[in-house]
Amino acid sequence: MINAICIQNFRSIKDLTVQLGPLNVLLGRNGAGKSNFLDSLSFLADATEMGVRSAILHENRVSFEDLVYAGERQQIIAIQIEAWNNRLGFPDDDDLLFYQVGFGLNPATSRDVEAGMEQLWRVRGPFLADAHSSHPHDQASDDLPADKEPLLKAAQVWREDTGAIETFTWNAQRTALSQLSDRVRYPHAVALASALRQFKVFRLDPQAMRKPATVQYQAELQSNGGNLVAVLDELDRDMLEAIASELRTAVPGLHSIKLEAAGPGQKVITIREKNNLVFYPHQISDGTLRFLALAAIAHGAVAAPLLAIEEPENGISPARLFQLVELLRNHSHTGQQIILTTHAPYLVDCLQPEELIVFTRSSGPTTRIKLTAADITQRQQEFGPLGELWVSGALQDG
Repeated sequence: MINAICIQNFRSIKDLTVQLGPLNVLLGRNGAGKSNFLDSLSFLADATEMGVRSAILHENRVSFEDLVYAGERQQIIAIQIEAWNNRLGFPDDDDLLFYQVGFGLNPATSRDVEAGMEQLWRVRGPFLADAHSSHPHDQASDDLPADKEPLLKAAQVWREDTGAIETFTWNAQRTALSQLSDRVRYPHAVALASALRQFKVFRLDPQAMRKPATVQYQAELQSNGGNLVAVLDELDRDMLEAIASELRTAVPGLHSIKLEAAGPGQKVITIREKNNLVFYPHQISDGTLRFLALAAIAHGAVAAPLLAIEEPENGISPARLFQLVELLRNHSHTGQQIILTTHAPYLVDCLQPEELIVFTRSSGPTTRIKLTAADITQRQQEFGPLGELWVSGALQDG
C-alpha cells in the first residue's frame, strides 16, 4: 500500500524517510527507533479513527510532549505518505496518492493539539523517497512533481465525480481526511482513510491465546492474538485446513486443529496429534500458538492493507524461521503489506537485502537509516550471511 513515508518530530525521529516494499523487516539495536516508527503509524491510524485528543492518550501515550521530538511542545509532528492507488481498491490505477498532515498546538491557546497542514494529491509517479520536503508546510505542493492533481488542500476538496471544488470548515480535532465519507464524491480520500484506520501492530501473546474466547460474527484478530479461536471459527474448512497444513510442517506429529466448546458461546483451541493425543490450550507450546496465529495472518485472517508484527520469531524454533519468512513473504506479494521487527540473526539470514531496513541512533539522538539495499548487498557479498553481519555489528554503522 505505502511506497514511502516521511516522519518528522515524532519521539526519537527528527526527520526520517522510509521506502517500503511488500515485506519489510526493521532491524536495529534496542532504542534505535523501530517501535517509535511503528507507533507513528499507529498514532496516525488512531487520529484518523478516533480523533486527535483520543489518539494522544491511547494505549502507551500520555501527552503531546511525550510524542513530540525531544519534548519540544512548539514542534509540529508531520507525516507524509505516498501510497499506490492500485493497492487501495483501484486495480487499474497506476498513480499514487501523496498525503500530508501535521499535528501541533493551537497557536491561539498553546494548549489544544489539532490537525492541520493537510493535503491530498494524486501524482503520476513516486518521488517522496528521493526528494521529500525537509520541512512540510502549507506549500508542500511546491515539492510535488509537475504532473499532479489536487484532491484536498486546506479547506478545499475536489469532487472526483464532477470536478467541482467544495469548501469545508473542518473540526480541527479530527483529520480532514477522516471527515470525508462519500465514496462517490471522494473515492480516493475515503479509501486512504479506511486503509489508515485499519493499521495494527501485533504483539502476539500466547497466554492470551490460551484463554477461552467468545465466538462472534466477523471477528477481527486482536493485537495480542487473544481472540484467535474466534477468528479461526469464522474461516471455512478449506482455509482452516490450509493453516493446519502449514502448522504440520512446523510441528511434527500434528494431525489437526480443533475448536472445542469451553462454555456458553466460547471456544478454545486444541491440537490433535497423529497418535490421537489431544493437547489443550495449557499444554500447547508458546511457539506453536504463535506460529498458528502467524499462519492465520498469512492466510488472510486480517483485512488491513498494512500491518506490523513485533518479533514474530519469539518461541519459534530457528529451524522453522525460513518457513515462517517464506509464508509471510508470499502473502505480502498478494497485496497485504507487512512490517516485521526482529533481533534474531537466524531470521535475518532468511531475508533479502531489499527487505531489510536498518535503524540506528549511533551518531546522535535522532533515528536514522544509513544503509541502502545496495550497501547491504555489498556487505553480504564481502563478509558473508546477513545474520552474521547483524551479530558482528557490520549492519549497525553506516
